[in-house]
Amino acid sequence: RPDDKAQVLEEFLRTFPLRRNVAPGSRQADEIQEQLQDLADKLWVHANFRKQESVEERQRLLTDGFWEERANAHLQLCYKLQAYELCRFKVAMAILKWSYTGEQQAPDCFD
Repeated sequence: RPDDKAQVLEEFLRTFPLRRNVAPGSRQADEIQEQLQDLADKLWVHANFRKQESVEERQRLLTDGFWEERANAHLQLCYKLQAYELCRFKVAMAILKWSYTGEQQAPDCFD
């Protein structure tokens, strides 16, 4: 999801003056520290907003029935697969019974 975090960083870097040899505790150092703190606050606002969006999306996915629909579809496929396997087993048993006893029996796998 695009947001304007990159734009905030670009704007900060464009306006941030490069100063070399700034003495710690000087007014320039305090200004730089304040600018960096403002940038950190802005970035935290973006991070908190993204976190809130993620929480809301997760809540929506958990409560709107998406997973229930998927689980139901998978259970239906499993049911069909199990029915096909049972039918194959019944056919195999009918063939074995016919080959050993000569008795013909129609498998009832299409009930």
